[in-house]
Amino acid sequence: MQTALEVLRVIQSSENIQSDAPQRFSDASQDGDYYRQGDVYIVRRDAVPDGLSRTKLELQLAPGTTKGSRHVLDSGEGVEMFADPNGDALQGPWLRIDSERTITHPEHGDIICPAGVYEITYQRAYADELRRVQD
Repeated sequence: MQTALEVLRVIQSSENIQSDAPQRFSDASQDGDYYRQGDVYIVRRDAVPDGLSRTKLELQLAPGTTKGSRHVLDSGEGVEMFADPNGDALQGPWLRIDSERTITHPEHGDIICPAGVYEITYQRAYADELRRVQD
């Protein structure tokens, strides 16, 4: 009879899931196509909507100091960042990038984004108040 730990090792060694494999937006991606990187959603958009304000570029896309908040752009070259002044706790920045950029994370696969516009949103935590999940 196997112990629970031995069974777990057998299961882990047979898994084919590679959640940390890099994902790439197709050059043919359209408005609304997205990838999830942990608790962050990266959504392809056609354009930055009216009413957003240009903000100082921050390479870290999710606020926080934990390892789970390290969703980071590989470079700020050719990137403009925008914020919704009326956004809620789930609304992250919008990015307009001139050339391919990668969003990295130490625990999740990288997301490769060709030139274009991207909206960053955060997963919702179900609680009494509206707040984002932090992994």
